[in-house]
Amino acid sequence: MADNLKALYVADELILRMGKIYIWGNDEAASGLFVKLCSLYIKIDGFVSDEWKGTTFWHRPVVALEEVDASDSVICISNTEELQRGGILGYVVCEHPVMLNPEFDEKQAVIYGAGTIGRQVLHFLQSEEIEVLCFIDSDKVKVGSRIEDILIKDSTYLRELPDSAAIIETGCFYKEIDRTVTENIGDKKRFYWNKLLLTKYIEGIGIRTILGIEQFSEVSRFYLYGVSPDQIEKYEVVFGLMGIQMKGVWDASVRLGKSVEDLLYEDDYLILVNGDAKEARKLAGKLSALGMCEGREYTYLHSPAYCGHNLSMNEVLDLNLGYTYMMDKGHPGFQVLGKDKESDYRIVLLGGSTTDGWLYEFKSWADFLYEKCTGYHVTIFNGGISGYTSTQELVKLLRDVITLNPDMIIVYDGVNDAWGNYRHKPYSFTYLESVFLAAAGQEILPQINNLYADERESFDIWIENIQLMHVIAQSRGIKFLSFLQPMLCSKMKCSLTPREKTIIRENIIWNKEYVFEQIKFRRLAKERGIEEVYDYMYDLSDLFDEEDVYIDDCHVYERGNRIIADKIWEKVRDLLVG
Repeated sequence: MADNLKALYVADELILRMGKIYIWGNDEAASGLFVKLCSLYIKIDGFVSDEWKGTTFWHRPVVALEEVDASDSVICISNTEELQRGGILGYVVCEHPVMLNPEFDEKQAVIYGAGTIGRQVLHFLQSEEIEVLCFIDSDKVKVGSRIEDILIKDSTYLRELPDSAAIIETGCFYKEIDRTVTENIGDKKRFYWNKLLLTKYIEGIGIRTILGIEQFSEVSRFYLYGVSPDQIEKYEVVFGLMGIQMKGVWDASVRLGKSVEDLLYEDDYLILVNGDAKEARKLAGKLSALGMCEGREYTYLHSPAYCGHNLSMNEVLDLNLGYTYMMDKGHPGFQVLGKDKESDYRIVLLGGSTTDGWLYEFKSWADFLYEKCTGYHVTIFNGGISGYTSTQELVKLLRDVITLNPDMIIVYDGVNDAWGNYRHKPYSFTYLESVFLAAAGQEILPQINNLYADERESFDIWIENIQLMHVIAQSRGIKFLSFLQPMLCSKMKCSLTPREKTIIRENIIWNKEYVFEQIKFRRLAKERGIEEVYDYMYDLSDLFDEEDVYIDDCHVYERGNRIIADKIWEKVRDLLVG
């Protein structure tokens, strides 16, 4: 391979001359720049943000500007508008940390490799206003077809390559490609690119994956499970640049390092399970069988999803609600806690994943509430289903709950309404359209009616659904209680821990509207005094202001579930005794 083979994208020499490299900001632009620099094997020392100092971002420390040593550091900025801020004057600033190789001065190019990376390079070249004449590929099946209206040719075209065009070799086999290229064009200047420059993730490693792993900052050893051998190096290099050290690897089919059984004799580790929904669940089941707990000894490298929702073995499609659980054969959609005797006092719970009794290995608040009901001859039907909004709960109450003849209904929700209803389509249930499309095998379906739009605030939609559920319950003589759940993004800033700030920032990057809706739910609940106006509504939005119990933006650890149960029990106990 001759010296004339150059990298297509390079880091600005300025950042390579400095001792430490920082990225300005903690937003999506900063995230994209971090990924690009990591793909060039550039190690980032941290991020600069006075607001988020003391936290971490992409597993790198966030520092205040004053903590950066101007004599030995460079601050990288992807958005040049940030230069208008006067605070970074006096520092070395790099406006274009990732750039097209200065030696690439042609206006035309030919891309060798018509795969995923070749397509990515096409988009980058087009953004630089460089004309792509054609693709070249050694796969005869691809030859003659087109990618975005650009023809794919075979390697014989290299002999016709115009002097005005550069050849760009793509993919992990670019070295082999280069031997073919040099045989045809000699020792002319050539360029290669074998990494994807994506804005939110690195070759499948999602931003939420990395930010989620930050919650395990106390863990010193990480292991990959279910990762193929050809992916190992990629993960180890990328994670290493983020300060996440992979101490060992174990694969389901190929022995690479330690086995899962070896880890039973260790502590202070985390296994990252890879694979699609079915495979990841299968691997996780093996870990669970060994006594390992999800969220403690293992978690998912990519959240296993099917049509946007986890379809585990106990989950089935539902024509009215999108999906539901088969938890108890006698009562589909409900987890039954108790002996279900005819004489029992029957309590039905409704909610989303924060009520769901199957989501985590540890106890849910429903489990703790049932324990408190000991001696009262109570059976609890937990109908909490991950992802459900109050609209789905209303439909479920009408269809499934009334037939149970409950004595009491308890609703604990709010966060999914904040997540879904800002789109103003409360009856377009999340996942439902995707499920229909998947069920049809991607065939064309009749147009789905999404015309109905409710322009009210998400909070008002939630309030009305709770009112309707109460009216239905009251008409049947059923006692009804509703609890607005606490949400991390609305927690008082003065009591936020660094870990919680990191989780909030992840949500800001992922979906700002959702964060704003969480804040709005708490504010409106306080302003309108829902506890004073409605004698069946209780506002728990401030329940965890002095507690560090959040797993993410709404789910809590077992201690948090105990606190929730204690608070709900205060109201339930009085009704049971009365």
